[in-house]
Amino acid sequence: MHSPDERRELVAELVRAGAAHSQGDLAVALGAQGVEVTQATLSRDLRALGAVKGPDGYRLPDGAAADPLERALRQWLTGATAAQNLVVLRTPPGGASPLGVELDAHVPDGVVGTIAGDDTILVVTADGARAASLADELMRRAGHGAPGQDASAPGALAPGELGSGELGSGALGTGALGSGALAPGTPGPEGAA
Repeated sequence: MHSPDERRELVAELVRAGAAHSQGDLAVALGAQGVEVTQATLSRDLRALGAVKGPDGYRLPDGAAADPLERALRQWLTGATAAQNLVVLRTPPGGASPLGVELDAHVPDGVVGTIAGDDTILVVTADGARAASLADELMRRAGHGAPGQDASAPGALAPGELGSGELGSGALGTGALGSGALAPGTPGPEGAA
């Protein structure tokens, strides 16, 4: 059984070797290597690799990042801000989900979990030091340098800002997670009338 990463690497090798004139040809070549795939899976793999179809079949773009997470970071990440053990990642509208999928598929060391909305991803790390280094690492891998260097980027957060997306307007607990649910002294559901 091949992992998705191993399968995609095999697809990339076959594309580079010129064995991918069509998805059907590629599926046959993968089958000969013991990898059975559906057309939908093959289509997703080709899209994830950035493959484009030309008159001579599929090819990979020159200089394309081989790492799917790095490719997603370069495509979607516009800002990263560390706040204690959290990292808030910003994307253009609709970009949090595809970036979140790649983050979950290729979990960086020290990441406990992620939550993605429309244009914001909350990454939970083990501690504050890891959050700061992860924000730096992800921005570097996205080709943006260090966080905070370009605060004018679309959707970029100022240092320490939590944003006004699905987590609330700058304060956890005032948005989709529940009105005041995290405020000290606020009664829980058992105290509600």
